[in-house]
Amino acid sequence: MKNRISATAAAFAALLFLFCAPLRAQDPPPNGRTQLDGLRIELDQIEAGVDKRDVSDAHLAATRRRLEELAVSLRGTADEAAPRAETLRARLKEIGPKPDDKGPPESAELGREREEREKALKEADDTVRLARRLAVQADQLIAAIADKRRAIFTDHLFHRTSSILSPRLWMDVAMDLPGDAAAAGVILRDAASRATERVGVLGASAAFVAVLIVLVLAAAARQVACRFVKAKLHRPTALAMPLSALAFAFAGFALPGAAGFLVYQAATGLGIVPLRLEPVLINILGGLAFIGLVRGLADGILAPDRPTWRMVLVPNDTAEHLVRVATGTAVLLVLGRTVETFNQAIAAGLPLTLATRGIFVAVIALTIARQIRTFRTHTAEDVAAFGSYVPKGRTWYGLGRIAAWLALVAALGAALIGFLALASFLIDQIVWTALVGAVLVLLIKLVDASIEAALAPDGKPLLLLQTSVGLSRKALQQAGVLLSGFSRLFLGGLAVLLVLAPWGVESGDLLFSLRSAVFGFTIGDVTISFATVFSAVAVFVIGIVLTRSVQRWLKVRFLPQTEMDAGLKNSVTTGLGYVGFIAAAAISMSSLGLSLDKLAIVAGALSVGIGFGLQSIVNNFVSGLILLWERSIRVGDLVIVGSDQGHVRRINVRSTEIDTFDRATVIVPNSNLVSGVVKNRVYSDRTSRVVVALPLPREVDPDRVAAMLREAAEHHPDVMEDPPPRVLLKTIGGSSLDFELVCFVADVDVAVRVTSDLNFVIWRRVQGDGLLPPPPPRPELGVEMTREVEVRLTRARPEREPEESR
Repeated sequence: MKNRISATAAAFAALLFLFCAPLRAQDPPPNGRTQLDGLRIELDQIEAGVDKRDVSDAHLAATRRRLEELAVSLRGTADEAAPRAETLRARLKEIGPKPDDKGPPESAELGREREEREKALKEADDTVRLARRLAVQADQLIAAIADKRRAIFTDHLFHRTSSILSPRLWMDVAMDLPGDAAAAGVILRDAASRATERVGVLGASAAFVAVLIVLVLAAAARQVACRFVKAKLHRPTALAMPLSALAFAFAGFALPGAAGFLVYQAATGLGIVPLRLEPVLINILGGLAFIGLVRGLADGILAPDRPTWRMVLVPNDTAEHLVRVATGTAVLLVLGRTVETFNQAIAAGLPLTLATRGIFVAVIALTIARQIRTFRTHTAEDVAAFGSYVPKGRTWYGLGRIAAWLALVAALGAALIGFLALASFLIDQIVWTALVGAVLVLLIKLVDASIEAALAPDGKPLLLLQTSVGLSRKALQQAGVLLSGFSRLFLGGLAVLLVLAPWGVESGDLLFSLRSAVFGFTIGDVTISFATVFSAVAVFVIGIVLTRSVQRWLKVRFLPQTEMDAGLKNSVTTGLGYVGFIAAAAISMSSLGLSLDKLAIVAGALSVGIGFGLQSIVNNFVSGLILLWERSIRVGDLVIVGSDQGHVRRINVRSTEIDTFDRATVIVPNSNLVSGVVKNRVYSDRTSRVVVALPLPREVDPDRVAAMLREAAEHHPDVMEDPPPRVLLKTIGGSSLDFELVCFVADVDVAVRVTSDLNFVIWRRVQGDGLLPPPPPRPELGVEMTREVEVRLTRARPEREPEESR
């Protein structure tokens, strides 16, 4: 139990150190070569001490903390000296190189200034290089210490002792039992006599009774708190269920914990507990709080007496059994730790310690195994009706049972073959992982329910957020989903940290990895850090946002006040977007510390990729730039590409979008528009020609028809006067005359409508003026013709019958 509490505290300390490291007091960074030389000597001494074989884990932990402080201090020294070295280098460059013998001599003052700056630059460069080298040495020593501590942990874990089935072990226990019992009697008599001396027999009895009263009151207070929670929370809503479970867990842990704290303070304050028995008292009182926490979590999550409040869908009998087994396992675990601590207090022999540890490991393992074997997610009636099945979305039940079975088999096997430390560790991990998993599920459901309740469509919090933040309801709901995802990620990471803490993965190791990722690690000449990458991404995003803002201002406010056409406006805004993107990318690259030579290497690698797989993409991109520069095709132009005709809506980086007249969008690669044949009907101007064809019989008067067509065009408001409409007699056929009316409109978009209007007018004029001759009369089928047909059919019938008979 003590190890578990220390592991939890270490995990939370790691998180606090990660997020609060800039706020904590640190040693000032060393300045000067003398202090750096002293740190180098200290690092060499630490390295020599780490290489010793008999170094303890506690000493390694203290050394590691010192190394972490030294690494932070050395990085601060390098960061402070690097700008000064760059400043001195720039000033020395302004002075220029020393002239040769052939040139005119320089002044003595300039020579002295150059020498002073060269000396200062050399000292600054030496300081930066030495500080960085020592920081790297400190990081390497931290990694070496972590490896050595894990090796010590592994050696302790896989140290083989006697098996619990070994007869020799039990013979040794029987031989050492009288001495261990005598030692226990001495310790207990010493505790009793100490209590009698301090407070007397009556006082000791009163203290014992007071302790019992406090513990009983704590248990009663827990029951009252649970009843109060049940009375206040009436409906099992998504938010009320995790709140109820959290209240149960808090009541089960806080009240026994507070009572145990009071008892411990009273016992140590009165001095009635011997120093050797204080760990036993701490285990007992802390164990009671641990048992209350487990029982509270089990009651809150499984809710055996309230099925509608149950957060895990299991049958009633399974829920009740799970609560009993979880509480019993916690009691056995605390009892085993208390007995082990008491054995250490009385300096019991190793056989008794191994035997008691093996017994508790076996009992706890068998208890958990029985629960896993009887665990089921559906009732016997469901199995009888539907057969054995696994409900959808509950595959983690099976995976969890498999993992638990494997851990239990490994623990029992290790106990049987003599690896009692490994067996005890595996049992602890099963319980610890289950506890962390239960708390994780509870917190995730609580966070999700809280966000859902805050962003409910008819709730006041959503309305308050809308009015205060100014975002729409959909945007706030999307932000809630993102917040829920980040919360799950944070809680999952914290749970992994807590689960891995006892496995030799120290919180300092994870903290060192996190700090290396955040503050940078070096690969070759390139330093990569999460903070630098994040700042570069932030600079790039800010540049893109500013570019989009300027584009929007140009498109909405400035360009509409100019006389530019739509195509030129689009070219200006699109070109500005390209310039802003390139500028943002360049600034972000420079913030990453990538120089021109490194970018040249990247560009060379990209050129190889462009030559093989990105050729078409680059071709389309360059073609898009050509379209924007030449403006042969502009936004709003009416173009014909192949069999498709429509208006250009947008010229993108890779392709151009064309809206056709049937409300479809044709996406054409930019390279096709540059290298292919494209008909642009508005390239020079928007004037368009309208042609109306009219075939008439030869009997019409051509002059009269020409005058009628010309008059129809001249009276249309959209037909241009210059050039004037013309009537052409295209063809003189054998039975018809083919006329064409040719006129022009100012805008190509009205050409189709004008053509339709002229057709309607011309048709009415042709019908009204009688230009078309009357149609010839149609022949009528009379009765006489019908009789003649019947006679012929009758004559033909006898001639076909002999042929059919044959």
